[in-house]
Parts: sequence; structure tokens; C-alpha cells
Amino acid sequence: MKYLRRIFGLAALVLIAFVAVGILLPGRWSVKRSVTVRVPRDSAFAALRRVDRWRAWMPWPEGVEALGGAETAEGAGFRWDDPRYGSGRFALTETEPPRLLAYEVTLEGGAARIRGRIRLDRGDAGTRVMWSERGEFGRNPILGYTALFMEDRQGTQLEDVLERLRRDLEGSGSVRR
Repeated sequence: MKYLRRIFGLAALVLIAFVAVGILLPGRWSVKRSVTVRVPRDSAFAALRRVDRWRAWMPWPEGVEALGGAETAEGAGFRWDDPRYGSGRFALTETEPPRLLAYEVTLEGGAARIRGRIRLDRGDAGTRVMWSERGEFGRNPILGYTALFMEDRQGTQLEDVLERLRRDLEGSGSVRR
């Protein structure tokens, strides 16, 4: 019996330590990736500001519903409720043609927020697309650990997104529709 109490006591200490460290971990994360596309900056911006085109390069949830209004202005976006991705909302928050787009993704009714910026710079070989995202999970003991790995996880996803964006833009030669 004494041996069993020690095991349970040790397990409780490990659990308490795990939760305490998780609470102390920063819930913030950020990631940046870039790619050069062989299209003019104006064409790249025109494609990026059309949220209906994002399905060509982004993971796309089911049940997407447009927010209404213009497809290209601040506030344009969509919401979704998907068994795989959960529920959420995406909206453009800032546009500075032809060089900057900013957006916000709200997940599960505000449980997590992701803010992203896409900057377009002219370069010798085309347009450099610099995509950055940052998020905040708050002081959640589990999500504190998750935030530790977001740079790698989200970075890999952004690399895939940028590669699909590059293929889409270079393959079309100009903005479709």
C-alpha cells in the first residue's frame, strides 16, 4: 500500500509540474516564410486580395460561407464550420495596394486568433512574397506546449502554401477572372 501511495504521489507531482510549466510557457508564436514569384507585383497583389482565390493555395475547410460585401476590400472574407478544421472566420483587415495585405483568423469563437501579413516587394527575379503569421493562445497549460511547436508546424504549412501560390500565379501568367 505504501508503494502504491508513492507511485500516485509521484504521478501527481509530475502532473502538477507539467501543468505549472505549461502555464508559464508563453502562449505566443510567430512564423515567417517567403518565396519569389515570376509575376509583376500588381498581378500578385490582385490575386492575393481576392479571397475567393485563396482556395487555390490554402487548406480549405468545408462549409465555407462568404462574409458578404466586396471580395477584395477590408472586411472581405469567409467563415466556416468544418469537422476537420473546426469553426472559424477569416477576414482581410488591411490592404495597401500593391504591397501589403493583412488578415485575421479567429478560431472556435475567439479561442485563438491568428494575425497574418503578406508583403510584396519588387525584386530582380519577380516579386518577393513575404508571409508572416503570429498567434496567441493565452495562459493555457496544454496550448503553451502547442505554441512551442507552432513555428515548425505553421512554417511547414506556410512553405506549402507559398509553393502552391507560386505555381498558381506563374501558371496563370496573370490574374484569372
